[in-house]
Amino acid sequence: MGQPNIILIILDAVRADHLSIHGHERRTTPHLESLIEEDNTTLYRNAFANSNWTGTSHGAMFTGRLPSESGVHGGTQQLSPEITTLPERVSAAGYRTFGMSAGAHLREGRGYARGVDKFKETYRISPSWDFFSGLLSDPALRRQSIFSATSGPDKKALFKFESLKQWIASGSEPFFAFVNAKTAHHPYNPPRPHKSQFCPELQRPKYQFIEELGRDTYGERQRLPNADWNRLQRLSYEYPVISDEFEPTEREWDIIRSWYDGAIHYLDRRVGELVEWLKERGELDDTYLMITADHGEYFGEHGMEKHYYGLYEPVLHVPLLVRAPMETPADETDELVSLTDLYPTIVELASGTVPERDHAQSLVPFDDHRRHEHVFAELGAVAPDGITSHHPDFDDSGLGIPTQVVRNDEHKLIVRTDGSAELYNWGEDPEEQTNLIESHSEVTDTLREIIETELGALSEEPLAETIDDDDLREHLSDLGYM
Repeated sequence: MGQPNIILIILDAVRADHLSIHGHERRTTPHLESLIEEDNTTLYRNAFANSNWTGTSHGAMFTGRLPSESGVHGGTQQLSPEITTLPERVSAAGYRTFGMSAGAHLREGRGYARGVDKFKETYRISPSWDFFSGLLSDPALRRQSIFSATSGPDKKALFKFESLKQWIASGSEPFFAFVNAKTAHHPYNPPRPHKSQFCPELQRPKYQFIEELGRDTYGERQRLPNADWNRLQRLSYEYPVISDEFEPTEREWDIIRSWYDGAIHYLDRRVGELVEWLKERGELDDTYLMITADHGEYFGEHGMEKHYYGLYEPVLHVPLLVRAPMETPADETDELVSLTDLYPTIVELASGTVPERDHAQSLVPFDDHRRHEHVFAELGAVAPDGITSHHPDFDDSGLGIPTQVVRNDEHKLIVRTDGSAELYNWGEDPEEQTNLIESHSEVTDTLREIIETELGALSEEPLAETIDDDDLREHLSDLGYM
């Protein structure tokens, strides 16, 4: 075989411990379970994102550099023209390339289309003359429209996977493709039957077009017996916890988590369909398939919700599995992996050369040997706009502060530019309940020195941009960012 095909699927906002392949009590990922049962798939149990949100995390993946190295953090979300991006490296190796995102953060204007032959931003797909003419010519758009009208919103995940299939089938050269699928991103409203998959008491019209006729403020027409529906919707769409408006009951959190799990179950279904399609075409065994997430999600841990602030485990511990048909990989590994590692891994598969990166190591040949003594995460300054748009009196004191994290096999240190710090034994205390900063001063000093030596400074200026594009403004508002 010549150059292999490479597919990178990023399940937006999917935390590792909500996947059944990571031991979650609900069977959210049956298709991924089938995939890892194969001899040539490796599950990385300790894979960690480099930030807590889409823009900065993808900046690390697309450059192979940590946020303070790439410059993609805080008020800067533009990929530097001085850094060759992952698609550019792969394209230079002779690959045809494809990319698809919602477009909220991964958009052409920020450099994510560089090196991509076909790049689509799905927020631009809305009723218009081009949309209706596209229904006639584009089977993927047609199928998404029918699905959305009957089964409900999936944040255009079906369109992304169908467009990927159409593009793969349109050529014969080796290809690289990345898809960011956002169904699990808040608000938590996956399509039928997945929202009720783990919440069977949910009451919802049989078809979405019926629900649309009498929808409420949030665009829904659903009910749940013996539950305060308004509180549940606010938990799904807004930030009532971090703004101290109310404290959800455990049942309310469990309902929200069940909808989130339903969204993951739906994405697992789409991945399973892609795998079967590749198999039917005879392409699967010529293709490296990588599945991960850019960050996770909070459900009340540390007083947090969604993924707006903080670098605690719920937003950093992400799934990563690689189907490597040309290797004899380990079944699974507990070794530390950083999402920056995807850059040298994919470049090596495409070109046979390993680019030099200070904080990224190629995963080839997908065994369980040690690659990192430490892995890192960073978050630049964060403005409260996405919360204050819903909760005008919200006070973000102590929250939007630039933060850096280093972890080794045992401990994780969190430091902020205001001087505050936390230390956890993340293996024994994954919920980070016991702060060891006072009792383990030697460990703290050692890890702090690593941060000071290895990492650069982070921006104190949060992202502030004027959005003139009405479709983009609406899309960012739907995702809770405006």
